[in-house]
Amino acid sequence: MSDYLRFVHHPNVEAFSHAPKQIPQLSWSTVNNNTDCGIFTMRHMETFMGGNIRDFKTGCKSESLAQDNQLSRLRVIYLCKIINSDYNLLTDSILHQVAEFQKLSAPNRQQILKDDATRIHDRLIEFG
Repeated sequence: MSDYLRFVHHPNVEAFSHAPKQIPQLSWSTVNNNTDCGIFTMRHMETFMGGNIRDFKTGCKSESLAQDNQLSRLRVIYLCKIINSDYNLLTDSILHQVAEFQKLSAPNRQQILKDDATRIHDRLIEFG
């Protein structure tokens, strides 16, 4: 953070650069999930109201199948909010692409989704 503050010439950069860093132990921390940091970040920003970190309640489940299901639901919720945001200049284009995708036969849609999953997996390995 202090690197960013220095980059933007923030007046309190020195105070922040010498402040002690704390990484809290959170009950929903994961060991095996290195792809959902954005979803966790969105949830944290949505639920954090200040105060003591011990009292921080996100509703996130601990690492498990239940957490996987919860993250899947949150992905859909955040995706819908982003796509439908008044600030999203590409909403119409995206909705048009969705409509075109829905016109495809079920086997074609499944193949596209399979190809996309493979491409995402390959990118995670490459840029990991």
